[in-house]
Amino acid sequence: MTLSARGISKKYGKKMPEALSGVSMEITAGGVFAIVGPAKSGKSTIAEILAAVEKPTSGECLLDGMNIHKKHKKYHRGYVPQYVQLEEGKDRTLQGWGGDIKSFPPSWTLTRFIKELSGATTMESGGRPDEAYAQKMMRMVGLEEDANSALAGFSVGMVKRFAILIASWCSPSVLILDEPYNGLDPEFCDSLNSYLTELAKTRIVIFSTETIAHVESTATHLAVMNKGRLAFGGTVAEFTKDTEGDVRAAYNRLTMLMG
Repeated sequence: MTLSARGISKKYGKKMPEALSGVSMEITAGGVFAIVGPAKSGKSTIAEILAAVEKPTSGECLLDGMNIHKKHKKYHRGYVPQYVQLEEGKDRTLQGWGGDIKSFPPSWTLTRFIKELSGATTMESGGRPDEAYAQKMMRMVGLEEDANSALAGFSVGMVKRFAILIASWCSPSVLILDEPYNGLDPEFCDSLNSYLTELAKTRIVIFSTETIAHVESTATHLAVMNKGRLAFGGTVAEFTKDTEGDVRAAYNRLTMLMG
């Protein structure tokens, strides 16, 4: 399985500079792909386009030959945007998620939400998720002990983990997480590394970050973005061939050249 971006450019207005310019990359299952770069380098924009949330101004994205923007209803992907929050109101709304359950009463616990989600979900096997699957998913995102807690009382980091659980609930072919480590407790960052590595064995896993340490701990492949352009794309081994495997040294060297 391969997700290809070919000559992707994005412009939000005639008088605005290009957010992306001629970005091409190929991402395959079997490894964790990191999109790294400083603020406003185009990381979130390319993540949104790969998730078919945004359309490119020019270029195309293909999953095994299928244009994901022209056939987005057949594009089985999970996506967590950079900013996720539970918006307050009469009901709570999980902003940034396009799933079936858009809002829910503030009294709902995680267990109640998952029960409703299970009822609205059909797995690839054709069946419904069972309780064992729900427990496994909660455990993998570190929310097992919060199963009976009201979602309205979740912290920023817990909401982010909740969003990751939902995005990966139906075992999507492609999982895209934009800045997933932001707002997470350090101890859960290690768990997330293991989770992404495990998922990547059978599907495409992509995350974006400004922090090179996350690339060091998890990624097998990376794209380095700079001012809307691709400065490097390839394996971590290729990226570090002149720095004896030191990802940070290779990144620092490249950023100096980028200016």
